[in-house]
Amino acid sequence: MTDTLAKERKTGVGRWIGFAAWDLAVVVSFVLIGRDTHQESIGFSEVVRTGAPFVLAVAGAWLTPMVHRQPWLVAVGIATGVITSVMGLFFRSVVFGEGLSGVFPVVTALYLIGLMGLGRVVFRLWVVGRAAARF
Repeated sequence: MTDTLAKERKTGVGRWIGFAAWDLAVVVSFVLIGRDTHQESIGFSEVVRTGAPFVLAVAGAWLTPMVHRQPWLVAVGIATGVITSVMGLFFRSVVFGEGLSGVFPVVTALYLIGLMGLGRVVFRLWVVGRAAARF
């Protein structure tokens, strides 16, 4: 096993929390951008109400073994985005009684999957770049 891969597999609590924080930040940014785009209030209670289905969904994604065991993998980031999108849209529609009109489901999926996957790509490039800089 190469040094880079060995270091990548060291997933202490700090790194685990970092990926969970990234995924949560993606959800919060999605909510804030969406509310602002539609000229809706970005007050705390409104953001919580709008974001709740997706925060619950990302928490659900993090309960799956693959996500919390290997959160640094790009495929896991993409899977986290898929789970968050599907569960978030389900919770939004069925549990919270909000609509899913127009292209909202497509935009939701593209944003969440794209940024959750991209976070892992950036991390991987950073790890490989740091390893290359040592030589």
